[in-house]
Amino acid sequence: DPKAFDAAEAAVRNQLGAPGDPSAAVATVVPGDGAIRVLFGGLASDQTFDLASQGRRQTGSSFKPFVYLAALRAKIDPRSVFDGSSPRTLQYKGQTYTVDNYEGEGSGPITVDEALVHSVNTVFAQLVLQPNVGPAAVVQAATDAGVPADRLEGDRDRPAVALGGLTRGTNPLEMATAYATFAAKGTYAAPYGIARVRDRTGKQLYEHRPSTKPVIDPQLAGVLNATLIQVVQRGTGVAAQVPGWVVGGKTGTTQNNGDAWFIGMTTPLTTAVWVGHPDKIVPMTNVHGRSVTGGSFPAQIFSETMRAALASLKPVPLFTASPDGLGLTIVGAPTTTSSSSSTTPTTTTPTSLEPPQTTPPPPPQPQPTDPPRTTSTRRATTTSAPPSGSSTSSTVK
Repeated sequence: DPKAFDAAEAAVRNQLGAPGDPSAAVATVVPGDGAIRVLFGGLASDQTFDLASQGRRQTGSSFKPFVYLAALRAKIDPRSVFDGSSPRTLQYKGQTYTVDNYEGEGSGPITVDEALVHSVNTVFAQLVLQPNVGPAAVVQAATDAGVPADRLEGDRDRPAVALGGLTRGTNPLEMATAYATFAAKGTYAAPYGIARVRDRTGKQLYEHRPSTKPVIDPQLAGVLNATLIQVVQRGTGVAAQVPGWVVGGKTGTTQNNGDAWFIGMTTPLTTAVWVGHPDKIVPMTNVHGRSVTGGSFPAQIFSETMRAALASLKPVPLFTASPDGLGLTIVGAPTTTSSSSSTTPTTTTPTSLEPPQTTPPPPPQPQPTDPPRTTSTRRATTTSAPPSGSSTSSTVK
């Protein structure tokens, strides 16, 4: 879609068009169909590596919806209350590790729903340890939704996967495809870029037939969607709002602000935005006077891109569902302690919680300008090494 592509490029130039700014990649797909509408790999004219479809980066908190889905499949009611205090000392297969929220912030008792809205790391670190959940179930949920299985093979026994601490990483096209599965009521659609081929006379030689498959119970997808909508309406993703449209999505920021993500969905289109440095991990702690998180530049680029891409379409609400009547169970958190009253952790897993934007994004500007300074309230941070034996850094929002 040339108009949508131009909108994505303009949004990136508007937000991150100055010399020395981080790069950005954008992918947009059609839920339930798989058609790729945008595949924007960056502003560099000499770039041969497509960041949107070939990049491999950790996702931070944008992976939390897969933990939420795995918990729903395990019959855990998202209204279950966990201790969101920070730090939390946890155990996995006999090894002890510590998880922190950003700057040690703690929420106290909080439901799983609210923990997703505000990206509370310590809750999701506990949720992945619940019976019948576990890292393998999170990997399965992500794979079912559309993240290629080979990207996650090394994460099946690593609790750090709950906070996006992936061994291999993923890219915007794969994440947009996975979230599109949520928007399509749990139906996965393989992404494709060529719809049809005609010869010089106009004769059609090829027409693509969408490859789709139901992979998630529609009711569970609807419950997840309802909470992802709250992320954008009042949580860490408010800067991603699109006037007139119901948007669901999730922010993600990795350790030391090395990568920042926003993946958002509407019924007709789903878009993933990644911001970072393509050649190496560089802490993005002072870009236009502020730290880069998933709720800042990525969410704003998403909003500007989607405003243009959706301009000619009539708003359609996202499919949502209630957890009532699904046979879910309220559970308690696993045994945990604060680090002050426990033995010293044997491992430390870096994670973090991203700060939300507290105001909706401004209208797109005609030329690049510094982003508005917004007050952030929370950002997840984890400081511990996964019990799997390999250290991982991830920040989630």
